[in-house]
Amino acid sequence: MKKITIIGNGSMAFSLANGLKDKYKLEIIGRDIEKINDFEKRLGVNINKNILDNFNIENKTIILCVKPNNLEEVSKKINGKAHIFISVLAGIKREELSKFYKYKWGVRIMPNISASIKKSMTIFNCNEKIKKEVELIIKEFGNSLYLDNEDKMDISTAISGSGPAFLAFIAQSLIKSGKLHGLTEDESKIIVNGLFESFSSILQTQDSSKIISSVMSPNGTTEEGMKILKEESVDKSFSKAIYRTYKKSKDIVNSWHL
Repeated sequence: MKKITIIGNGSMAFSLANGLKDKYKLEIIGRDIEKINDFEKRLGVNINKNILDNFNIENKTIILCVKPNNLEEVSKKINGKAHIFISVLAGIKREELSKFYKYKWGVRIMPNISASIKKSMTIFNCNEKIKKEVELIIKEFGNSLYLDNEDKMDISTAISGSGPAFLAFIAQSLIKSGKLHGLTEDESKIIVNGLFESFSSILQTQDSSKIISSVMSPNGTTEEGMKILKEESVDKSFSKAIYRTYKKSKDIVNSWHL
């Protein structure tokens, strides 16, 4: 069984580890051994555990899963040259990453929290020579899309990485609406959960515009609701939210003066 080393023990690190644990031997690196022990307990499998202090990454496959503002601090606590160095840090280009870490192959990925149930939509960028090897890792926690242009990573991150929060906001709004107009909260949750599950399936086979036209009859109930969404410029609000998310990641990186 091949080994993957994850530097970090936060929520994203746990989601990735939960997706990878069936096919890879995991090594988790962090600052606090008690937190790593708890990580292992929640994960439900035995892992190798090490403290982030003079840790050697020589020839390892590494997933860097720390907060972006800890990028430089963490780099000072490790040594050696990794074989594959995978970063989940938003906004940090591979060229910038190489200023702090040594590796043969640098990779950028952006999974989302659905990795924990092997349903992440993960975008990634790397040298084409290791594309297939990286895909084998990513497939353990969901689907993937390879981007041949690294400049596309940031806007894709705004959609794929932040998207679950935006979709959860929609779900939350639908649940509240159902409750406001006569359903119990449990009834509303069951309906919305079922809606998202069924919609996800149909979206795999039909274009979104076709789904809208098939549901929305002329002068019907759905059209009446769509009028409100258009009047409130919901589509423009989403476009603005995606752009602001994208711009924020760029602003944060620029503020570090990398």
